Amino acid sequence: MCGRFDRYSKGSIVTDLAKLSFDYVPEKLVHRDEEIDTLFELMRRVVDSNLAQNVLMKGPVGTGKTAVSNLFCKEFSHYARNNDVNLRVAFVNCRQRNTEASTLLKILSIYDPHFPDRGFSTTEMMDILRKQLKKENSRLIVVLDEVDVLIKKKGSDLIYAFTRFAEDTSDPAPISLLLISQKNILDMLDPSSLSTFKRSNVVNFGKYSKNQLKDILSHRVEIAFRTDTVEDEAIDLIADIASQWGDARYAIEILEKAAMSANRGQKKILCAEDVRLARADTYSTFSPEDLTQLERPVQVAFLGILRSLGSRAYTTTGEAEKEYRAVCEEYGDTPRGHTQFWSYIQTLDALGFITAERSGQGIQGKTTVIGLPDVPIKKVMSSLERNLR
Repeated sequence: MCGRFDRYSKGSIVTDLAKLSFDYVPEKLVHRDEEIDTLFELMRRVVDSNLAQNVLMKGPVGTGKTAVSNLFCKEFSHYARNNDVNLRVAFVNCRQRNTEASTLLKILSIYDPHFPDRGFSTTEMMDILRKQLKKENSRLIVVLDEVDVLIKKKGSDLIYAFTRFAEDTSDPAPISLLLISQKNILDMLDPSSLSTFKRSNVVNFGKYSKNQLKDILSHRVEIAFRTDTVEDEAIDLIADIASQWGDARYAIEILEKAAMSANRGQKKILCAEDVRLARADTYSTFSPEDLTQLERPVQVAFLGILRSLGSRAYTTTGEAEKEYRAVCEEYGDTPRGHTQFWSYIQTLDALGFITAERSGQGIQGKTTVIGLPDVPIKKVMSSLERNLR
C-alpha cells in the first residue's frame, strides 16, 4: 500500500535535507580558511604552552562565525589529542542562556549531564568547575555565542571571573574564551574585564560577496542534492538576492525553501522560479496594489520583461524589448522607441520591482541584464494582465 507522502521521498531532488539546515557544519567551510587559520595561531598556546587565550570573533549575521567556531573546536580538539592534552569545549548560546547561573549550568553539564539546575550559587558552581578541571587535568574552551546579550543583561563579571579563574591557585589558567558577537563587545566590557583582553585578538568576519555566496551554494548543492538537479541560474539568483546582506545563512535558507517548492511540484530540476517562490515565502516586499501606482506604459513594459524572463533568472534588454512590442500589439498600446523603453526599465529598477545591471562574463557584447528576484513571475504577471485588460 502506498502512503500519502511516498511520492516525496521517491522523487525528491534532495539526498540529505539535514545538510541545508542552520545547524549543519560541513567538513569544509568555503571562504573561511583564513579565519580558521588565524584562530589556530591565536589559540595554539592553549595546547602548546598550557596558557589561556581569549579571542573575539566579530561580524554581521550570516558570515560564518558560529559555523567556524564549531569546525575550529572540532579540529582543535583533534590537535589537542594528538599532543596528549585533555581539552574540553563548552558551547553556550547566550541568547538562550543569558544569566551567569544558566551559563555555568551549561558548562558544568559537559562534565555531569545530570548536574542539578538548582541549589548552587555562581560562586559554588565556579568552585565545582575548578575541581572538575583539576580532577581531569583538563583545559577548557568556553564558546559564548551572542555574548553581547549576556553582557547587556548581566554585565561582564562572569567574563572577568573566567579570565581570572586560576589566580587563587598555583595551576596554569585552564579556561580560554571564544566570544562571538555581531558587535564590538570590547567596548561593552568594564575596565577590569577589558584589561584581560588583547585588542588585537579579534577575528573579523566580513560579509560574503556574490561570488563567494555562489561558491557556498554550489558546495551545498554538491553535498545535499542529486547530480544535475539545480540549474546554475538558480544558484546565481540566490547569490544575487543574498549578496545585498552578504548573508550565507539567508542564501542557504532560500536554497532549502526552493528545494521544498520543487519537491512539492514533483520537479526534477530546481529552477529560478522555485527560487522566486522561496524568496516570496521568506521575505517579500511585493503587493499587487503597488502595480496600480505604475503608469500604464510602464506596466506594459513590465509585462514584456516578465514574459521575456519566463522561468529563467535573467533576460537581456533586447529580448525584453522584443516581448514588450508583442505585449503592446496584444493590448492595443502603441510601442515606444528604445530610449523610452530603457527609461521604463530604469523606473522599474529604481522602484525595486526588477534588478538591472550591465552584463558581465558569459554574455557577448554590452547589454543590461534584467532579473526579478523578489516574487514568482506568474503572480506578478496575473496582476499586470488584470490591470491591462
